[in-house]
Amino acid sequence: MEYNVDTWKHLVTPPPVPAFALNIRQYSYGRNSSHVSFRSCQSWIRTDESPRSGMAVLEVNLPSGYYIQQQTLDAYVQSGAVRNLREARYEEKKAELYFDYLDTSPICVNFTAQRWHPVANMTRFISIRVYDYYAPERFNESMFEVYNLYALSICHVCGSYQCPYCPVFNTAPSFLHLNLQQAVLPLTVLLMLLWRHPFKG
Repeated sequence: MEYNVDTWKHLVTPPPVPAFALNIRQYSYGRNSSHVSFRSCQSWIRTDESPRSGMAVLEVNLPSGYYIQQQTLDAYVQSGAVRNLREARYEEKKAELYFDYLDTSPICVNFTAQRWHPVANMTRFISIRVYDYYAPERFNESMFEVYNLYALSICHVCGSYQCPYCPVFNTAPSFLHLNLQQAVLPLTVLLMLLWRHPFKG
């Protein structure tokens, strides 16, 4: 997803000195964007200070109502698919990924959050941050846009039993009622004709 940096740059705190490069992409899929997948690539760029960072932490704030199971994150770490990834945790409303260190070669992670609770009118921009665990003043913070989630109304994200007054869920009963009317009318006419002109064997 592309977005205009000028839209959100006033929302983030610039670091004292540039230390990390950070690039994130997200896309949603499933019924009414029920799943959101993230791909974040980060690297160390403060090579005049050190060839690599200390232990680094990536924090990704998740959209409201979305969740990642801890077992999924544990399996991701244990798979060894990501270089230097030591640990991953789901904390309240965010994913935290810990790396032994970051160097100049970007390390990318991929994970997916699922909607567990219907939430509408959520914030349009969500923050992501990478920092050195032992020197948190060495960080990079950015924002990514989730306009497709921001634009969803409550009727888009909840089930019929939760939102009985949403138009999308009221069309089915109306349609059924109309069909019953259409079926009853011919039957009534037929009964009246039989009553006036009884069949004689």
